[in-house]
Amino acid sequence: MIEKKELEEVLSPYGKLVLYSKGSMTSNLELYHGKEVKVKVLKQGQEWNICETLKEHIPTTQNTYLRESYLYSDDDVKPYLYSMSAIFLDNIPGKMKESLIEGKTPIGKLIDIFNIETSRDIKKIKICQSKYIAEILMIPEQENIILRQYYIMSNKKPIFLIGEYLPYKMII
Repeated sequence: MIEKKELEEVLSPYGKLVLYSKGSMTSNLELYHGKEVKVKVLKQGQEWNICETLKEHIPTTQNTYLRESYLYSDDDVKPYLYSMSAIFLDNIPGKMKESLIEGKTPIGKLIDIFNIETSRDIKKIKICQSKYIAEILMIPEQENIILRQYYIMSNKKPIFLIGEYLPYKMII
């Protein structure tokens, strides 16, 4: 298992940008690739099986909407990342809620569109493997994947808990 310090030593500038930036992943990807980033929602709703791995970090008292998706560009064959997101509905403004449930716009873009002031609290960066996620990212199933998990906060309340999975080889 690679430790955080070892990981930092092998990361490309792109890898450092996407893993450690506290800005919008969507904006960072668009800036780096020079292309519009879109979202493809795979599943969403309030059933826990959608994002089982986030369950341990979400209070049962939260009114939570879950989304499984990936970010991509029309110009690239492979998705940039796979994501599991918990949306804390009680902490989200009404019109933004509707757009989130519609599922046509990446979360980072919606934060910009609705001018929501946010901060990010990175909870975890680790290396993992998953046959399911590898299939979505179009990489070999034995290839390592980097998980970055963080809260997006607004007005000192969590509005999202996001787990982003990126191909390891893409960021070194």
